Amino acid sequence: MIEEELDRIMSNLVKSCPAQLHKAIRYCTADEEGRHLASLCIAACELVGGDRHAALPMACTIEMWMAIILTTDDLPCMDNARTRKGRAAAHVEFDDTTAILAAQALAALAFGTVVDSTLVSTDKRLRLVKEFSLSMQRLVYGQYDDVKKGESLETLEELNAKNTNKTSSFFELPLVAGAIVGGAGEEEIEGLRRFGRYFGLMWQVNDDLSDATMTAEEMGKDASSDVKNRKTTYLTLVGAERSAQLRDELANRAREALLERFPAKNVKILLGIVEATRRFGSIYKNSQLLSKI
Repeated sequence: MIEEELDRIMSNLVKSCPAQLHKAIRYCTADEEGRHLASLCIAACELVGGDRHAALPMACTIEMWMAIILTTDDLPCMDNARTRKGRAAAHVEFDDTTAILAAQALAALAFGTVVDSTLVSTDKRLRLVKEFSLSMQRLVYGQYDDVKKGESLETLEELNAKNTNKTSSFFELPLVAGAIVGGAGEEEIEGLRRFGRYFGLMWQVNDDLSDATMTAEEMGKDASSDVKNRKTTYLTLVGAERSAQLRDELANRAREALLERFPAKNVKILLGIVEATRRFGSIYKNSQLLSKI
């Protein structure tokens, strides 16, 4: 369903788009591991009583948003990563210029997709554009701190602040967007936003641990990149034992944020994703759970 909708959206690319650039755009948005953020958006919509079909355009917009960030994050001037999701990064498969322009084209297409979503009221679409814009800004600010201040971060508070922008925004947006489309009240929206914030921080702690202990094949991207880029991580700042404690504390706070607003029986899949991510270190281990959404 998500793939079909994404294909439909991609068909809206203007006919003057050069063939090689079109190929790069599709390459950036391909995801053989599953549409995890899109699935979270749909889950949030249905959790608050909404129709998943109404959430599809926003779910695909979020997949485009993720592709933009990952494509630019891999560039030589950023993390200089050679692989992503088990295959060549976009700038390796094509070239730096094509990768950057593909990301720019996706940004334009993403905003257009939200505006054109006729299954959602105008007021909701305006709010979704605002949420999308704010999340993109936060993520860019976090990326800047990651690249420019990565080695100079000295306290847990500074590291959490960077990762709340850089990583938590990844998970907050699909949940908040799905809730808005589904007609949630403000308390439900903020509950899902808080869940996404803690879940994102927990994911980042595990990603830091995984970067130091897993192979590139296991991660589907360059391993030991934090060491190579001389970045401060939870592991380098507080050590493995304290990092594991932080991961568990954040998992508990994510669960609490959900259960404060929703009955446990209604959030079983989301709770299962929290536990699976806590144990296995990656949302990509959750394909079986996400397939139920």
